[in-house]
Amino acid sequence: MCAFNKTDTAGSVAFLACMDESTAANAVAGAKKCSNSGGLDWDSVDACYKSSDADDLLEAASAVYNKQFSSSTYVPHVFVNDQEFAYPGTSPGYAVLKQALCEAGSSAAICKSMEMPKTDACLF
Repeated sequence: MCAFNKTDTAGSVAFLACMDESTAANAVAGAKKCSNSGGLDWDSVDACYKSSDADDLLEAASAVYNKQFSSSTYVPHVFVNDQEFAYPGTSPGYAVLKQALCEAGSSAAICKSMEMPKTDACLF
């Protein structure tokens, strides 16, 4: 939470992607290495982690999550354009999610190579 609080969305994504691929012995070692990916100052992140700010950030994140998902849920819980992306019985697979994101107007490179449907009709 401290790392995310110290950067913008692009920095958070870069940091998280690095952490996902990290082979560090523990989370702190990974975070130290990955702080460069998000353009973060490690000393600032570490100071937050060792202070009550970390607990405050975690409590605030927990409150937001519990407000959004007051009952049981699954991970990942997907939203496309602030709308819950419900997929019957399970979380959506890559192809289904990619299609939904591209149809919603994503400018990701993968969407440029997809042939988009010529209708707005829901195909599910």
